[in-house]
Amino acid sequence: MVGSAGTPGTAPGHPGAATVAVVLTGGRSSRMGTHKPALDVGGRTVVDRVVAAAAPWPVVVVGRSKGVPAGTRVVADAQPDAGPVAALATALPYVLGSTADVVVVLAGDLPLVSHEHLERLREHALQTPPSPAVTADPDGRLNWLCAAWPTALLAGRLRALAEGDGVVGRSVRSLVGDLEVRPVPHDGDVVDVDTPADLAAVRALLSELSRSDPVQPQRDSRPGDEAESGSASADR
Repeated sequence: MVGSAGTPGTAPGHPGAATVAVVLTGGRSSRMGTHKPALDVGGRTVVDRVVAAAAPWPVVVVGRSKGVPAGTRVVADAQPDAGPVAALATALPYVLGSTADVVVVLAGDLPLVSHEHLERLREHALQTPPSPAVTADPDGRLNWLCAAWPTALLAGRLRALAEGDGVVGRSVRSLVGDLEVRPVPHDGDVVDVDTPADLAAVRALLSELSRSDPVQPQRDSRPGDEAESGSASADR
């Protein structure tokens, strides 16, 4: 039975606008060789850090539950390993059940992402006319899996794809199509952990930060406590 994602959280800039986050934890992680969201960085799993960044909004994780903090809603993908668009289609009933105005879409392998950056994405998505707000790297490359969408716009695009060629194997870029996109630069906090070298760099950075600020609370996410429930999106 499809349930609600919870009571959506509102945000200061648009007090009447509610937000829900969708975190994608599927994929083959072929370059890493192991499930990326469950990797430990600084005493917490990668996906634990992603979920924490989305608080206080309700979060729906689509894909595997390994490494996901206890109490987080996890939904097995209806079409495992079918790509991120198929994973978003799986999340759609939960998103619509939440009555959220904005959907923040996140890959589960962004250990440094901050709530402040997600707030900026949300604010840009709510501007007129409504458009997807997408994280932009310093070189201009867009990270489609760190973005915010007006809910009605995302739902409409997903339905259009489903009624056309389908959502399996589709890229998020194809979901965007000819829509105007609002690029939102980041402050170095949107870093994918795709390879062992990426992982080592993030661990080194967090170790350095912990030495400069040793009083940093860490939440035990107990990455092995929950059984896996399927996979969500193709290797990103």
